[in-house]
Amino acid sequence: MFRKKVREHVLKKKPSLGALLHETIKRQWDEVGNAMKKFTYFDDWNEAAFHQCCVHSNILHYAVNEIIYVKDDANVEVTHFILEGTVLIIQKLILEKYFLKKYNKWNYRLNKDQSATVSANDPKLKLVFMQICRLDAGACFGLGEKLSKNIIIAETELKCLVVPKSIVLRNKTAYNVWERIIITMDMNTPNLKQVYQEYKNGRRRSIWQRKLYESRQYGIYYDR
Repeated sequence: MFRKKVREHVLKKKPSLGALLHETIKRQWDEVGNAMKKFTYFDDWNEAAFHQCCVHSNILHYAVNEIIYVKDDANVEVTHFILEGTVLIIQKLILEKYFLKKYNKWNYRLNKDQSATVSANDPKLKLVFMQICRLDAGACFGLGEKLSKNIIIAETELKCLVVPKSIVLRNKTAYNVWERIIITMDMNTPNLKQVYQEYKNGRRRSIWQRKLYESRQYGIYYDR
């Protein structure tokens, strides 16, 4: 009797590999579908487009300070929709050192070649990283806007819905929302010269603050 029970238990039908795979894929599709429903952008998509997005998209998690790319491992351009957390957009500046004879001091200006390789052994070139934007939950990036050409870093733990850009742009929405997002983001993204000017302004403030601190030790006050 005992052996019969053991044999029945061993021979008990188990789920097939195909069934387990189907269940895993279904859970992934459901997770993507639920994430899509948190963004009104997808409200006008028909069932076929919604299903295609579920099939080809993922929910990805990023650690703090992790760099985020707008291309996946297969080199496919993707759009990120932020579900939780914030990202920072960082502009890289390559500065060239030059001498100001008028003031008898060294200064920095934008290097003409912003794709140049900066070596630690080259005292004439300097790398500077400037934060130009912060994106919170509900925002998206990777539609083709200018800011996505910069360095994108997770400021906090991050959870994103990641969709192939071709699928996003292929499915038009009411009021051309994708084009409107790109235009709005581009209008509010500073260009290279503006970022450099902000760097110079910040440098001046830093120098003034240092002078102010040093001068107060001797009872001297600088006017801004």
